[in-house]
Amino acid sequence: MRAVVRWVASNTSPKIASTRIRVLSVIRELRAAGIDASLLSAGDARCDVAVFCKAYRDADIALAKRLKTGGTAIVFDLCDNHFFLGEAVVGRLRQMMALADSWIFSTPALQAIAESYVDFRRPSRVIPDAVEPDQASWETNPMRRAYGAFKLKWWEATSGILGHPAHLRLIWFGNHVGSAQDSGMVQLKQLQERLEKCASQFGATLTIVSNSRRAYRQLTKGWKIRTFYFAWNLVTFLRVLSMHSIALLPFKQTEFNDVKSNNRLALSLFHGVAVVADSIPSYEEFGDCTFLDDWAGIDRYLIDEDLRRGHVESGRAIVNARYTPSIILSRWIPAIDSLVRNSR
Repeated sequence: MRAVVRWVASNTSPKIASTRIRVLSVIRELRAAGIDASLLSAGDARCDVAVFCKAYRDADIALAKRLKTGGTAIVFDLCDNHFFLGEAVVGRLRQMMALADSWIFSTPALQAIAESYVDFRRPSRVIPDAVEPDQASWETNPMRRAYGAFKLKWWEATSGILGHPAHLRLIWFGNHVGSAQDSGMVQLKQLQERLEKCASQFGATLTIVSNSRRAYRQLTKGWKIRTFYFAWNLVTFLRVLSMHSIALLPFKQTEFNDVKSNNRLALSLFHGVAVVADSIPSYEEFGDCTFLDDWAGIDRYLIDEDLRRGHVESGRAIVNARYTPSIILSRWIPAIDSLVRNSR
């Protein structure tokens, strides 16, 4: 009999990165491997395993209790540090974790924080984010797919970006306001002077892919570098990313950012884009093929295309060896299998 695995997510939209990467993509891979996996629906009478991904509201806790009473093994999957959000949130996190039969975290740093708050009955697991070879397939609405493709062609035709050599194109991407205070697009402000020098000396340009043109205009007003804005969408983002050569990933060191996954760095390298970034623990394994905490790396990449290409090739090899969907699936299956054996 096939295992029956259901997911409960805090948000089920594929526009949410954690939903795509840690829920929908995992479900897709499990189904391809012959496992009955899907989002939990009202019609599900019973399942062997229920995975709650960042879902720990009161209603989620009540649902987990009902499922557990019926013999379902409960997994709690956390990929962001929500322990800094106050006592009420920590209280619910502790309730959900106390119910869980297994705990999964996206990074060792997040696992360590959780273990300082919760007394786990047995070791928890780390299952990283998988890199995304594709995003467009999650957009199933034909009209939105067509509109996304049209927007990209219009942008290419009217923005002037194609008039600049690809090796001089820099890119930043993300929500204009991050989940933690003072995160998001505003972190580019610290790079203004260096970016303006890169524009003056090399002719570099900067593309910002985000969800607020207004925030982009406020941030870059008066900047002495040619900038472009593209509104993020599922259909075209990865195509836009691959049009660029260097991704900029500035971070403010916070208890939220410090435990984040390597998702944006790995995604950039996988799609052929070199990375200059502030370091966080999950980035350190890429230290030999990126520039971490060294923003002069932008100049190095602009001057030396062979260095940039070599770093991308080395970084992509790490991603292919550790973070493809099939490799991440190989870490989910034993986690599920061990619970299925105990629930039957």
